[in-house]
Amino acid sequence: MDKKEEEELEKLGEVQKFQFDYFKLMTTLNMAFITALIALVKGVFETPKAIFLVTPAFIFLMISLLVSLLTLVNIGNIILWMKGIPVYLKGGEEEKAEGLAKKVMDAFDSFGILQKIAIYSFGLGALVLLAFAVRNFWDLI
Repeated sequence: MDKKEEEELEKLGEVQKFQFDYFKLMTTLNMAFITALIALVKGVFETPKAIFLVTPAFIFLMISLLVSLLTLVNIGNIILWMKGIPVYLKGGEEEKAEGLAKKVMDAFDSFGILQKIAIYSFGLGALVLLAFAVRNFWDLI
């Protein structure tokens, strides 16, 4: 493996770190919003109004959470594959290294779609939760 290939592999590793941090943050935010939703319904409002908003908020947040968790697992696999590429190249097994490289690139292609699903479903869930909270806090005033 030459210097240029090592640099490219290192850049891909940095991208993976950013993606891992992004989806870890999305997982944390989703859990916080789901917890807030449960707290609002069970503890803050005695008789919540617009209760029909709870279900879509929960569904959107759960979709975002599941996509984020599945992507975190996939990123872990990619990191393992990327560590295997230099090992196979040093051992003279270029076909196995190319197979791992193809897996890595295929996974990268799916991240754009998964990232959009995670952020849009989180955004929708947060907006519905906000509408629910505003509607119920308005009655407290």
